[in-house]
Amino acid sequence: MPVPEGNLIFYTNYTPEKYDRIDIIVDGKVMGSISETAAARPECNAPGTASVVSLMLPVGTYAVSGKRYKGGEQVGNWKASSASVTAEECKRIRFVE
Repeated sequence: MPVPEGNLIFYTNYTPEKYDRIDIIVDGKVMGSISETAAARPECNAPGTASVVSLMLPVGTYAVSGKRYKGGEQVGNWKASSASVTAEECKRIRFVE
């Protein structure tokens, strides 16, 4: 029996001048990065792009956070929060200023 999965989507409305990239961290591991600001809220199951990190993860609760980089240096971070992934659904997480 396959493990049920859900879609976890990360994006940002951060001012583009304030970062070169934002690393997406799930349970302590970097799972992708955003290098562009999203113009609109991504659709469920959106493909990953420069402005969207879209992960398919087994159902469960994850610690999620982000680190913001500019000029090769970490200039900010978001404290870890928990995100619940449910089967066949999507959860969007937006990193805001």
